[in-house]
Amino acid sequence: MNATNLENFIDQLIAEKGFDTSKPEYIKRIKDELYDLIEDAINSEVIKRLPEDKLDEFENLFETNATDEELVKFISQNIANIDQIISDVLINFRTIYLSNSI
Repeated sequence: MNATNLENFIDQLIAEKGFDTSKPEYIKRIKDELYDLIEDAINSEVIKRLPEDKLDEFENLFETNATDEELVKFISQNIANIDQIISDVLINFRTIYLSNSI
């Protein structure tokens, strides 16, 4: 999932949650927090699904500041159905997030 799609997903969550969008600094803080939470959820699922023998290589990519494109390529090559997995993570996140009161 690219950053633009994730930002659109977050905007949709904010709209569905009914936040007051008249306060830009407040909305920016919420967006930043949601971005971090969603990124953590995706990363957690990716790590759980990576073959054990690929974890060191994946960690090395982070340590060497690999580009997003390099990370996506590595993940796509090592996890089957990654798009569906990410979609499932987002659906689950949305369900939990919208079911909790503010």
